[in-house]
Amino acid sequence: MNALREVIDRYSVEPFEYGISDCCTFAAECWCAVYGYSPLADLGWDNKADADAILAKHGNLYAAIVHALGAPLSTNAEARTGDVALVYYNGTRLAAVVAGSVLLVRTETGLMEWPLRWATAIWSANA
Repeated sequence: MNALREVIDRYSVEPFEYGISDCCTFAAECWCAVYGYSPLADLGWDNKADADAILAKHGNLYAAIVHALGAPLSTNAEARTGDVALVYYNGTRLAAVVAGSVLLVRTETGLMEWPLRWATAIWSANA
């Protein structure tokens, strides 16, 4: 889990920037640190307009994550550290990362810690 800790530490100090340090790049890098591959290897965005275009192509963030990772877990109780989650924050869907009993979420104001129960869906490579 040292690789995961390094990703979390880096995102806790990096300023928010689409395509470099946003909620999806954070979730993808954490996934890669735990599972050894990036689910976003074939995607790329440099700004909000590019990110919005990718989401529009899939319909929304939930559908984009399903496209990249498949079906979510049937219950959040199966979640493991490093899994990707979906949360709602101020009317917006955000990608998050499971870290034990909490979610880590990269927002425009920083790296936040929220209760795991706030996840609306969770994806795991161990499913």
